[in-house]
Amino acid sequence: MKELIKGNKVSLIIVLLFSIIFNFLGLFFHHINTTNDLISFTYGYVDLWHVNNVFSIIRWLLPQLILLVYLGNYIEVRLLKNATLIFTRTNKKMKILLQFILQLLFIICCFYLLQFMIVIIIGAILGLELVLNIETMFIIMRLILYSFLIILTVNSSSILFKSIYGVYLVLIIQLAMLYISNLILNWNSYFLVYIPTTNALVSLNDNGLGINNDSSIVYLLILIFIVIIISINIFNKKEVLY
Repeated sequence: MKELIKGNKVSLIIVLLFSIIFNFLGLFFHHINTTNDLISFTYGYVDLWHVNNVFSIIRWLLPQLILLVYLGNYIEVRLLKNATLIFTRTNKKMKILLQFILQLLFIICCFYLLQFMIVIIIGAILGLELVLNIETMFIIMRLILYSFLIILTVNSSSILFKSIYGVYLVLIIQLAMLYISNLILNWNSYFLVYIPTTNALVSLNDNGLGINNDSSIVYLLILIFIVIIISINIFNKKEVLY
C-alpha cells in the first residue's frame, strides 16, 4: 500500500484532472438537475437501446480503465516480488491474499470518493440541486462494488495467467454482456437483473426494468464473495505463480 501511494504525485494529478474533465462531460451529454443525476449518468449510464453507440460505452468504461491501468496487476506484482516467501515458506497464503484484496477495495473506495467530492464541487459551482440521501449512498455502493468486482476478477486471474490477459478477458466479457442485454431488452427485460453489467448501470433504476439499488448490491456482493472463494481455493493449491 505504502509503495503505491509514495512517489505517485504525478499519477494523483492525472487522476484528478481526469475526474474533473470526466464529470464536466456528463453535464454536456445529459439533462442534469441534481448531483444524483450527475453521478448516475456520468458513471452508470450506457444506452442499452442503442448499444452500437460506441462513445456511450467508452465513456462508461473510462473510470474502469483508469483503475485497470493502476490496479490491474496489483496482486500479480506483489506475488512475483515475494513469490519465494509466499509459495514455499508460509502457511498463511489465504491471509496474504485477503490482505491484498482488502487493499484493492480501500484504494477503489478512495478513487470513487474523490470522484463524488468533485461531483459535489462541480454541482455547487454550476448551481445543481445538492442531493445527498440514502439513494446517493446506494448508488455509490453499487459503483464501488462493480468496479471492485472487475478489478478483483482481473487480479484473481493473475493467479493462473498474466494479468494483462485478465484485462482483455474482462473487457470482452463486459462488451458481450452489454450486447446480450440489448437483445434481452427487446425480448424479456426480466432477465436483465441477472446480468452483472446491467447491475452497474444505475441510470436504469427509473426505467421499470426491475433493477434497483437493493437487489443490485446484494447480487454484486454475492458475485464478489464467489470470486474471492474461488481465488482462495486456487491460490492455496498453487506452488508457483502461473
